[in-house]
Amino acid sequence: MTPRSRKNSNEAFTLKVSNETALIGIAIVVISIIVGTVTFKHIEGRDRFHSLYYVAVTISTIGYGDIIPVTYAGKMLTIVYALIGVPMFIFAAGLIIEARIRGFVVAHLHHHQQQIDKLRAENRKENQAIEEISDNMEEVSDSIGEVTDNMEDVVAALEKAQALLKQRRSASK
Repeated sequence: MTPRSRKNSNEAFTLKVSNETALIGIAIVVISIIVGTVTFKHIEGRDRFHSLYYVAVTISTIGYGDIIPVTYAGKMLTIVYALIGVPMFIFAAGLIIEARIRGFVVAHLHHHQQQIDKLRAENRKENQAIEEISDNMEEVSDSIGEVTDNMEDVVAALEKAQALLKQRRSASK
């Protein structure tokens, strides 16, 4: 397994765990609301809607106070439910929030990793172009050296020709 595919499988695992964690949090909330609703309905004798409403208001710590338990058992249930249900709700909400944040962070990191990979590829291309230019400059420098050597030979030959020409002119006079 290549490091890149290992990284992708780790990201997929992290997203899967995040989604599973969020589902666990949601399941905890739903189960505790259902259990509380059924129990409150049975003990207090309220209808399902008002029992659900009371449980949701209690577990979310809103506590409007418009529906209150009337029976002793209902009051005891509310105490137990508040002591157990509210922390479970907060814990579940934390799991859901953590899962969403983790998913966001992983997606954000993945996006930035793609940008980094793209920049690295561009950098490699630029480095290759610089190496090619450097090689070409060396070839040009070598060619200039050869031309300079040839020019020196041409100048020497011209100087010889000029000296011979001067000798012939002076000999013909």
